[in-house]
Amino acid sequence: MCTSWNWLLNLAEDSGSVSAQDSLRALCTAYFGRMHGQRKIMSTSYVLYGNALRSLNKDLQDPDKAWNLSVLTSAISLEIYEVRKMDFIRTFIVIELIW
Repeated sequence: MCTSWNWLLNLAEDSGSVSAQDSLRALCTAYFGRMHGQRKIMSTSYVLYGNALRSLNKDLQDPDKAWNLSVLTSAISLEIYEVRKMDFIRTFIVIELIW
């Protein structure tokens, strides 16, 4: 279990990596939308997630960038996005079934 979120702070400060910025933007937007129950913001996070995937793919194809720490942290933040999105979808389905 991760006890430190320093990698996330480093990702936020990495202004030279488009994939880092895109993945963090997607993750934060999804978190905000979920915490405030805003479906429109969650929809925006899906678009940002797609942008982040394209940025990460581009970085992974570049031999000079592929092994950078920012690329790894981008991939990790997108993994967190995917796991949290599935939790949100499962919760939403249960709520819809209850209603």
